[in-house]
Amino acid sequence: MIYNAGEKPGVGTYVCTVCQYEVEIKDANEELPICPVCGVETYEKK
Repeated sequence: MIYNAGEKPGVGTYVCTVCQYEVEIKDANEELPICPVCGVETYEKK
């Protein structure tokens, strides 16, 4: 499943669909950021 920047997908680790940068969400109210490495806005759950 693909998640977009700005969504609150829940606690877990998400991986950028382009550069594989990992974002760890530790709070259910935290939003996915725009990837700080490549600027892409889509992630997959690891």
